Amino acid sequence: QLTGLHQIWNGTAWVNDTRLSYTYDAHNLNTIQITEKWTAGAWLNTSKVENLYDSNKNFTGYNSYLWNTGTSQWDNNYQVTSTLNSAGYSTHYLVKKWTAGAWANSYQYLYTLNSANLTTVREYQTWNTGTSNWVPATRSTFQYDNNDNNTYYLTEQYNTGNLLFENYYRSFYY
Repeated sequence: QLTGLHQIWNGTAWVNDTRLSYTYDAHNLNTIQITEKWTAGAWLNTSKVENLYDSNKNFTGYNSYLWNTGTSQWDNNYQVTSTLNSAGYSTHYLVKKWTAGAWANSYQYLYTLNSANLTTVREYQTWNTGTSNWVPATRSTFQYDNNDNNTYYLTEQYNTGNLLFENYYRSFYY
């Protein structure tokens, strides 16, 4: 287990702010992270993350929880799953939010990878609860040189009026 302590300078002394506790499994994979807030002279739970891995030790997602001070229990918050290709790289990242006692779609990322498993396209989509459909939001395109260094990055925003992606931001690396 590893603990991280964050303090804030109040003008005359360092005072406690947050404490993070990390738990690791036998393969040294971070399985649990608990965040506590220093309140009225005591550490109080605020959030917990349970990381998930496949049998090859690839990260496949996490479940997050918020501390319920009324029940003194962890309440569901987010559920994140990552779909991996055969090489262990993420091709789909799905986020669900705990709402009204059930997991509800929130947003997702779809990844297109090249033969070196570098991301060439990343599309961000949000869930429309009214239509029960995924709605495109942004699409980012990446280009690489022969050494797999990122040389170009373009982000486009989805225009729901004309149903097209439109230029928004780009970066060049040289």
